[in-house]
Amino acid sequence: MPPKYPPGRPLSPKTYEVYSRGQRNMLLPCSVPGCCKSRFGVAPICSAHLYHRNRYGHALGVPISPRDLHPVASLVVPFLSRNADHAAVKAAAEFFSNWLHAASSGHEVPARKEMAHLEGFGVTGTQLLEAATSCWVYSRWNPGRLPDDVRLTFALALCVFRVAPPKRAGVRWRAERVGKAGGKTAYGYRQPNYQCIPTTARRDAGELIRARLGLFLMNVTAALEAEDTAENNVRKALATGFTLTGSTLTGFKPTTPAPQRGEETQQ
Repeated sequence: MPPKYPPGRPLSPKTYEVYSRGQRNMLLPCSVPGCCKSRFGVAPICSAHLYHRNRYGHALGVPISPRDLHPVASLVVPFLSRNADHAAVKAAAEFFSNWLHAASSGHEVPARKEMAHLEGFGVTGTQLLEAATSCWVYSRWNPGRLPDDVRLTFALALCVFRVAPPKRAGVRWRAERVGKAGGKTAYGYRQPNYQCIPTTARRDAGELIRARLGLFLMNVTAALEAEDTAENNVRKALATGFTLTGSTLTGFKPTTPAPQRGEETQQ
């Protein structure tokens, strides 16, 4: 039996077909393994996983906060500072600088509004390079949390956009809830609303970064791993114990053995 028309004015045959398909689809469970929620509309996943897919590029995507990137950034930023005169570092920073300038000038570039917003806050290309490199290295060292797929593409864009504060879209009043009945008090607080970055802007910006700077980011990761390996070898060498030759320690003069207790009494 086909579903009935929704309340309101009648729908066109094409719209009714989409509505009917969505009603039938909502009777099925979410296609994500382990999720028992109902599907949302005509999507094959529930509303919660659909939110994650639109925001992080994948139904199982998770947010990567600045706190997660801080340990990696503490290694990436000094590395880029030490190699600021390297040709690759200069070219990568210039790529972000040209992108910012083109967006602020009104040219059609990926994520134009978001990059123009960063330009308005005085963000430099070096800052964006540090954010993108930290996100890439974090993905290489934590593949379980941020795999190298579309999730990394979205994360690269979000880390770059997060360098400057987000755009504010007004203020809303949030009242405090009290009691089990869910009543609201007369006191509350003002909470700012921020504009959500479109999914298209995140995808386009992330794909552009991967296409232009993918090889550079891989080289930076390899250099950091080489430095870490060298430091570990030094620590391992310092922690190596000395070898014993007979009853003496190599490199020291031999000493006469102390007399035993029985020998002292005989003397």
